[in-house]
Amino acid sequence: MEGRASRRHATRPGAVNPATLAIHVRGTAPENLADRLRVLTVAVDPMLRLGTVRTLGQNVDFERELDKGILLAVALVTLSIVLLSAAGIYALMSFTIARRRREIGIRAALGAGPRRVLVSVLARAAVQIGIGIVTGSALVILMQSMATNGMSARVVLVASVAVLMTAVGLIAAIGPARRALGIQPTEALKAE
Repeated sequence: MEGRASRRHATRPGAVNPATLAIHVRGTAPENLADRLRVLTVAVDPMLRLGTVRTLGQNVDFERELDKGILLAVALVTLSIVLLSAAGIYALMSFTIARRRREIGIRAALGAGPRRVLVSVLARAAVQIGIGIVTGSALVILMQSMATNGMSARVVLVASVAVLMTAVGLIAAIGPARRALGIQPTEALKAE
């Protein structure tokens, strides 16, 4: 019974199990050693295949290029998320102002100054952005609370993203808010 279990968990023939091997070389160029290593590998086990042979410098350069690629991909995804968030907030604020056109016109007719109208519109945007940031931050911190290492770094990251998204949201809300300042009370009342 034990023999069967050990065979079940053993590596199957032909299975690929990659491993990395580091060799310190003296007296010969590492590039010249690759062919000799291939011969030695086959002599030890004909099923072993030696893949890419690189010097330490080449390996470091490869890792740096890989890190740059990952960083570029993360930056592009982050940029697209920020742009989509800004477009969504802009669209939502435009829709909200279109629906509140009559209310804004009445406020202006009753003597509300441009500053007061602007504060009213931006306050509603700030509340919506705040709810989104609090909910998102709470979810991220809750999901990451299981891991104890680097928790302070995660909190700083969440706070940085919250500040960034607040700025993006308020900048995206400025356009529709400025349009609200141009609403004439007579036009708003006639449209309804």
